[in-house]
Amino acid sequence: KNETQHKDLLAIIVSDHKMAEINDQRDYKTGFVQIQPNQFIEYDPNNPNQTHALNNSYFSDIHKIYSDSGDVIGDITLYVSNQKIEQAHNTLLVDSAINMLIIVFSLTLLLFVTIRDFLLKPLSKTISLIEQTDETGIPTQEIEVSGPREMTQLSQTINTMLQAIKASKAALEESEFRWKFAVDGSGDGLWDWQIETGTGYYSPQWKKLLKCPPEANVDNVTDWKNRLHPDDYQMVLDNMEQYIQGKTHRFDSEHRMICDDGQILWVHDRGIVVKRTQNGKPVRMIGTISDISDRIQAQQELKHAHRINKLIIETIPDLLWLKDNEGRY
Repeated sequence: KNETQHKDLLAIIVSDHKMAEINDQRDYKTGFVQIQPNQFIEYDPNNPNQTHALNNSYFSDIHKIYSDSGDVIGDITLYVSNQKIEQAHNTLLVDSAINMLIIVFSLTLLLFVTIRDFLLKPLSKTISLIEQTDETGIPTQEIEVSGPREMTQLSQTINTMLQAIKASKAALEESEFRWKFAVDGSGDGLWDWQIETGTGYYSPQWKKLLKCPPEANVDNVTDWKNRLHPDDYQMVLDNMEQYIQGKTHRFDSEHRMICDDGQILWVHDRGIVVKRTQNGKPVRMIGTISDISDRIQAQQELKHAHRINKLIIETIPDLLWLKDNEGRY
């Protein structure tokens, strides 16, 4: 039994010819069979389970047993099962799987560190630079061109786009400056409204027409509404609302405004929507005001003179007639 356990054998079976003769048997076998790990029982040739296990052993080897005189007195058969081989195989598979997981984890960690150092860090730095913007939302710094080829190409592309955006912004600002300068130079006052926020821009000439003091903070649509003449207030707002709703082609109104010094100014106020959302909702509106006080006064004086002349003619009892140079009545 100790030999069987030590050798991790399935069984050791000894065939004893002398005992077979003594017992008048054809064969006499003894030994031990391992039925469970470290659990052995004596060999029983009439046990079908033992017979089946021995017949299906992984390996068996027979050795003859000799007497001192050299005669064959029996043989010994060693049976080896594949249990240990399977255990070794399973252990090898488990070890291989563990090693594979370790390798995969190491490669993943290495890949993460590589991506972090060569891609994520430069990308985070690029994002940080892009987030540093001016009041118009344009990045103030160019992207550092460094790192892997892909990041270098990305940085160069972003810098090219930034340069184009800044150039377009400068050209737009120059164009708006020239346009506003031309409008102010014509004597008209310019206004520029953001409809959704209610904020606005009023040119120096607009403020000059309405006698605004230099320190006046005029930057809202409310500043325009507050200067409308009370008798014209609702009419002007209705005209503006009809235009914004698309019921008229433009905002065009002649009305009175109250200057900051209390004087009343007749203006010709005109404006159009210059920016809309994708759904067509107005976002930005630009317009001008012109001083038409002299024209309104002339029209009023002409109407007054016409009424006086009509009154004179209607009150004279005699018949009046008019004749031109050619004698036509």
